[in-house]
Amino acid sequence: AIAYAHFLYHSLSKGYLSSREVDCLCSSMPLVDNYGCVTDKRKGVLVPANVSKWADLIVSNPWRHENYVELGKEYLNSSSYAGQYTSSGKLIDFLKTHVGASDIPNISPPNAGFSAVDTPLTKDNAFLLLDWIRNLKYKGKHLPERFLKSIKDGSWLKVTVNGYRPPSKSFLIRSPLGKILQSGSVLVDIPLIDESFYGVKINKYEEELKTIGVMSSCEEACNFIGRELMSRASSFTLSKNHVLLMLKFIQYLRKSLLPVDKFVISIKDGPWLKTTRGLRSPNGSVLNDSEWNVASQISNIPFIDQSYFGEEINNYKEELKLLAEAVLLIMQCIRVLNAPSKLLTSLKGASCFKTNMGFKIPSECFLYDPVWGCILEVFNCLPVIDHKFYGHKIFDYKNELRQIGVVVDFGEAIKKF
Repeated sequence: AIAYAHFLYHSLSKGYLSSREVDCLCSSMPLVDNYGCVTDKRKGVLVPANVSKWADLIVSNPWRHENYVELGKEYLNSSSYAGQYTSSGKLIDFLKTHVGASDIPNISPPNAGFSAVDTPLTKDNAFLLLDWIRNLKYKGKHLPERFLKSIKDGSWLKVTVNGYRPPSKSFLIRSPLGKILQSGSVLVDIPLIDESFYGVKINKYEEELKTIGVMSSCEEACNFIGRELMSRASSFTLSKNHVLLMLKFIQYLRKSLLPVDKFVISIKDGPWLKTTRGLRSPNGSVLNDSEWNVASQISNIPFIDQSYFGEEINNYKEELKLLAEAVLLIMQCIRVLNAPSKLLTSLKGASCFKTNMGFKIPSECFLYDPVWGCILEVFNCLPVIDHKFYGHKIFDYKNELRQIGVVVDFGEAIKKF
């Protein structure tokens, strides 16, 4: 088999056979693999491990079970056959062209994980992996599921926190993400890709890094910070300072006109807020002021503990509104207490409903209806209650919403147009 490869190489180089004829003969040419076995059936061909990039990155051959032949070392050696000399490296170059012997980044990956990404990769191997992914994407090649998952979940990427992390738990700084992460870093440790290790070159691989799960959007950053905070809150009570910093972070996002919903959604259901009824989630907790005087007389409302947080908590009224779903609590009070007039009157003048146009008083708000709600989408200047924020429970209180002036019926909606 080795001699036959040399024969075809010299036949082509001396013009006895055309390139097309050689390609045809090579398609059925037996090959000697790295175990010294001869095989004539194959799905693909790998260059020998000791001159390959794939062995540097992956170590063992994950293509073996997919019927790929790893060429034996014999193809690398210089040799003479029938008086014809072949210098070292010439035959392997011939096989790359006419047999398709491949290496990273030109080979399609197997549908399998590889253990190398479970441990730190060198800088060179990290870039080799990213170049491989780039080349595959450029050619429109599919990244097999198990292969991609192993890269996303393996702790091989150097970050600024705790050494190495999986790409799916790492961030690449991009403006305005950098400012968000800087603000969020006072709350949690944020694993940024270590540019001092990889150099500025790493920034050229933004799309490839996104493909393997690296986060780079504002929404992803906010969601990550929120999840990390709630993970802490599940183990121990967040300090007063931590809570105030969280509210300050929401304020920063809101004033910077950056998306705040992901962060709010990720933290609003956790029991981390100190109230007069113990630790509660912001969902259902209330910052006490004159608007709540009536409701507090007829219901045991969990007010935020202002004696604990001090006056500073009042600087974050808008942020607490975003977090709290006290509206649902009030709707339940109206239902259970049979709509006390004082409470209804108090609510009608309060800007307590989160809408697509900010917080509004009830009489300015529309509740989306699946039957005629499409009309509201036509008139995009109308404040529609944010049912994604409140959840489907808000639709259970149509009667209570109607009593305080929210437009919930088609007939009333028509009058407003």
